[in-house]
Amino acid sequence: MTNELDKKHDEFLLKAEKLYKFNQRYCNINVRLTGNNKYYYNHQIREFYDNLNISGFANIGNKQIKEKGLSFNNYSINLGPNQYHQDLQRFNDKKEMLGFVVGYNKAIAQMTDIAAKALGVKV
Repeated sequence: MTNELDKKHDEFLLKAEKLYKFNQRYCNINVRLTGNNKYYYNHQIREFYDNLNISGFANIGNKQIKEKGLSFNNYSINLGPNQYHQDLQRFNDKKEMLGFVVGYNKAIAQMTDIAAKALGVKV
């Protein structure tokens, strides 16, 4: 029984690590994510990236974001492949950036739920 559980656990970790590495490249994440929450924050950054590709950010449209891409750095989120391009948002440290990303995603999710309830649609 424990052998089977260990095998499933190892398979799960391998799958999670593959997704983690894919998101690192796909979303251009230049921040070192470590510890127990690295997969959570990696997923949140991917969700943020997808949200911005749909709706844009502030005065930057989604078309421009799709063309140039985003990069996630310790002190900023930038339009373009590295931290020397146009800032979307600046931060004091990595934790502040991750908190912003998580909060933005939660706000979008809540707004989606409210809109769905108002329209009578199940999400």
